[in-house]
Amino acid sequence: MYQEASHIDWSVTAAIISAATAIVAVIASPLFTYYLAKKQIASTVLSNERKEWVYALRLDVANFISNIVGVVATGKHFDRKRTEPNAIRYSELLGATSLTVSKIQMLLDPSDVTHEELSNTVEKIFNLLIDSTENATSEEFVEAMNTLIPLTQSVIRKELVGIKLV
Repeated sequence: MYQEASHIDWSVTAAIISAATAIVAVIASPLFTYYLAKKQIASTVLSNERKEWVYALRLDVANFISNIVGVVATGKHFDRKRTEPNAIRYSELLGATSLTVSKIQMLLDPSDVTHEELSNTVEKIFNLLIDSTENATSEEFVEAMNTLIPLTQSVIRKELVGIKLV
């Protein structure tokens, strides 16, 4: 009786192992594929959102610079010719600049040091300009304007590295 129990039919064992392996493969393969696809989709969505964020920040900083130049030019013209159309244009540009400042600050992360520095620089430029268009020629204003683009590039570069585009 002992001899009968020790006799193993290897063909049946191989068939059982093959069937078990096939069952595991049939179950595990779709689960693994689903997991990878889900991870890839999340990564793609995050990457696209970051690209859109970078585009929005670039556009808002460019609009901010454009508005600042417009406010300075209109302000100087308004100082020479105090007419209602000049006052209206000056007021419209200040409003647009204020909106752009808010948009930039809403895009930035206050817990990130570089983002905070960019936010403070934008606010400093705007506050100096609101105080007086003559500040546009001050050393403090010019210095802040000169740091604006490198700071923005630093923030953007950091994001692009995060999505591996740099």
